[in-house]
Amino acid sequence: MDTRETIKVYLLGRFSIQCGNQRWNGAEGSKVQELFCYLISHRQSAQTRESLASFFWGEESREQSKKHLRQTLWRAHSCHSSSNAAGAKRLIVVDGEQVRLNPEIDWWIDVEEFERICARLKRLSGFDSEAAQSARQAVELYRGDFLEGYYQDWLLYERERLQNMFLATLDKLICYCLENGEYKEGLQYGETILHHNPVSERAQTQVMKLHYLSGDRTAALQQFERCRKVLKEELGVAPTRSTMDLLDQIRADHLIASFAVANHIADSPPKSATHPNSLDDILGRLKQFQAALSQMQLQIQQDIQTIEQILPEHGEQK
Repeated sequence: MDTRETIKVYLLGRFSIQCGNQRWNGAEGSKVQELFCYLISHRQSAQTRESLASFFWGEESREQSKKHLRQTLWRAHSCHSSSNAAGAKRLIVVDGEQVRLNPEIDWWIDVEEFERICARLKRLSGFDSEAAQSARQAVELYRGDFLEGYYQDWLLYERERLQNMFLATLDKLICYCLENGEYKEGLQYGETILHHNPVSERAQTQVMKLHYLSGDRTAALQQFERCRKVLKEELGVAPTRSTMDLLDQIRADHLIASFAVANHIADSPPKSATHPNSLDDILGRLKQFQAALSQMQLQIQQDIQTIEQILPEHGEQK
């Protein structure tokens, strides 16, 4: 019978440990907390007293750094025991020169669960409703950036790597919401991306689409102005041609037709097309598709004319 207790460790956002109904947040910014987080983040590789003492107190003498490590390990056990967050078992054990997490504890770590879901999503060839549900679980796990409140060099790379995974997952969810008419949910994901990366022009244009397709043309146009302003202030650049084209489509109320064409090309018809309710519904969708095709044909003709104008000039230069 497995009598190991389960301890949950939260590293995304503010650090905390939970065992049963007890939660321990530790002394924010303390070496005890930092050492524990480091062991959690590197638990696939063995850590020695020597390496840890040198890593955390490398500016001091060998003897003094080892003394600091002993004191920190003792405080770690004292803090956890007094808080009763981990029962009677030590969270960190020392076996000779090896320092590691207690193997008698069943560890659940939010970062590991987050990475597991993201890795599974990356292996999928498509992104259906089941994949979207998994992505939502990953987003819920991401309560904040990795170990908020810490700014040590060793964790900055991990923070950026995990944040990029989070933003990529949000992007997939936005695409899913656009294809399935979940515009309100998609807007939440878009605003989250822009909170982390306001100069993401892709996210800016996605939010423009979501506002427009949800019926709020004014909000879509206002979003373009925010996009233009932030790109100019932060990067000193103007929106790309594709963003300006999107703006023109919104102003001309052509975005819905163009987006319908994209859905048909991607073989992702609206759910209602699978189960038509009436002949009127079928006729309405056919007319919408006809308008979309007309818009696409017009765009193709304009592109052909542009290329024909460029080709003679290109030939003369040769």
